[in-house]
Amino acid sequence: EKEASELAGRYLDKIVHIPIRVPLLSLADVEAYVLQLMILHEAQGSVDLEQVRLHCDEQRGAGKPALLDGLGDAIPAESQALAERLSPVLYEGMDGNPRRIKRFLNEMWLRSAFANARGVAVDHTAVAKLMVLEQVHEVAFYEMLEWVRSGTIEERLTALQDGDGDASVQLARWAQME
Repeated sequence: EKEASELAGRYLDKIVHIPIRVPLLSLADVEAYVLQLMILHEAQGSVDLEQVRLHCDEQRGAGKPALLDGLGDAIPAESQALAERLSPVLYEGMDGNPRRIKRFLNEMWLRSAFANARGVAVDHTAVAKLMVLEQVHEVAFYEMLEWVRSGTIEERLTALQDGDGDASVQLARWAQME
């Protein structure tokens, strides 16, 4: 029995200590990944996901930088547009890590569902942009919340978007993101 216990312990040690590295995605791969996750989440089977995957693989194999180009009517135009707008924000904020991107999108959809349940229509890109600030630049996020409390949010954000203002570097860069 002691021998079996030691064998089981060595087995578990090997399982637990094997690092699994997930390669980082390029911006084009993030676009394709986000689009496919959106299709799984929102299209509910109305889009042929395999066709989208094959198209992206062909584009990647041909060395084309824009994997979504040429999809045409295979996907809803609004899904492609949203994926293209979200991807740069997620690519920069999540460092191209697919696990972090997936977790981020799941949280965004949950927050949107909660808002919709309360009768509040949300723009996914605006929610994503705020979430990037909250999750990646937490200090800057709290700096912005202080602006909300003081009632100066609108003029400070406008100044940052115009390239002016006295805010942290992270907040200034974030304000310039689409």
